[in-house]
Formats: sequence, structure tokens, C-alpha cells
Amino acid sequence: YKRKAIKDLFFVEGIYFEDVPFTTELMMRIKSIAIIDMPLYYYYSNPHSIMRTSFTPQKVFSYIRLIRHIAQVTQELRPELVPLVRRKILNGRFKMMVNQAIRKQKDIAKRRELFDKMQPEVISLFREGIISYAGLKPHHRLTLFLLVHCKTSTPARLVMTYL
Repeated sequence: YKRKAIKDLFFVEGIYFEDVPFTTELMMRIKSIAIIDMPLYYYYSNPHSIMRTSFTPQKVFSYIRLIRHIAQVTQELRPELVPLVRRKILNGRFKMMVNQAIRKQKDIAKRRELFDKMQPEVISLFREGIISYAGLKPHHRLTLFLLVHCKTSTPARLVMTYL
């Protein structure tokens, strides 16, 4: 990257997935990008990395923070991209959060707790127009609907029943 593109760009502190808001903001700042069909780096998948561990409330809140950060940066730097970013990136992160909660948290009681903690944040993101149904698969639409429109603690049980 050119130095001027990243000179005042920082990683969001205190979250997992800190590279996501950094990279997204960087892409919003640059005027052009070149894509080449050549591998320039290899990714090593560490089986003991923090990302391979159980999905926790801290990871839920990291997803929420990065969704909010990307929404804010998009609104400030590239408001014309808000609908596209909402559909492709923000809703995509909602899907990832739901999938991670289901796949990585095997303990049903802890999974229920994750959805209960997730619910007020998802309601807020939805009501603020940060996430929507656009681009979501039917089971993610159902999950979003249940989290937004059902009373507390009910959605976790319903979500886990249908998914």
C-alpha cells in the first residue's frame, strides 16, 4: 500500500477480526485497485489460533463493533456505497456471526446465551438501518426476523430449533 493511504489508519483496538475494519476502510480510501491472478502470499491456518476456538460473547461484540465501524466509515467516506456495503459486507458479517455461534459453540446453553446477548445488538443494528434482509439466505432472514421481532429469550430457542 502507498504510505499516504494508511498514514492515519489504525486497527480498531479491543476486538477480534481487527483486520476486517482496517482493510475495508483502506479500500474505501483508495481511488483505484489492481487485481492480478497470481498468489503473492500464502495463508497458514493455525489449528490452535484464537479464531479456531469456541465462539464467545467477546466475539459477538467484536462482530457488532466491526459492523458499526464499517457502517460509519462507509457513510463518511463513500455514502454512495452504503446499500452495496450493507448487502455485501455488513449483512455478510451478520451471517458469519450467526454461523459461528451455531457451528463453533457446541454447548447448547452457551449457544442460547450467545443469541440472548446478540439480540439487543441485532435489534439496534436493524432499527438503525445498518443491517437488513437484503442478500440474506432464507435461514439467515428467519434468524434476523426472530432476533428482531420476538420477545427476549424466545428467539434463541426458536433460532436453534430451525437451524
